[in-house]
Amino acid sequence: MKTIFLVTALLIIIGCKNQKKFEYEVKEYWGENDSEKDKILRTKYKVYSQGFDTIFYLTNYYESGKLKSKVVMKNDLLIEIDLVLDTLGRKMKFGNFKNGNGYVIRYSSFDGFPENEGLYVN
Repeated sequence: MKTIFLVTALLIIIGCKNQKKFEYEVKEYWGENDSEKDKILRTKYKVYSQGFDTIFYLTNYYESGKLKSKVVMKNDLLIEIDLVLDTLGRKMKFGNFKNGNGYVIRYSSFDGFPENEGLYVN
């Protein structure tokens, strides 16, 4: 009887851990004092919980309103870089980065020029 209970409890825990649950979406804008119609999106992120982990899908924009980058973070750590664009919308080299490891080039939020670069581990 104890074995059946433990197996059932384990299956429930595993099922809950692997299930993605939408939590919330946040939008941040350039210029705090702009009118509602003049606001330009700065960052948008969706946050999900997956078991004990929190997954962030971040989309960043330049002050012009053009798309800058899309990245995925897990528990506040960079996991994946999907896309990096310059201010004209051209794809930019962002390094060799997979599964939270690799070389990354970070670009300025204002002008799109390289700001810093380095090796990410875990």
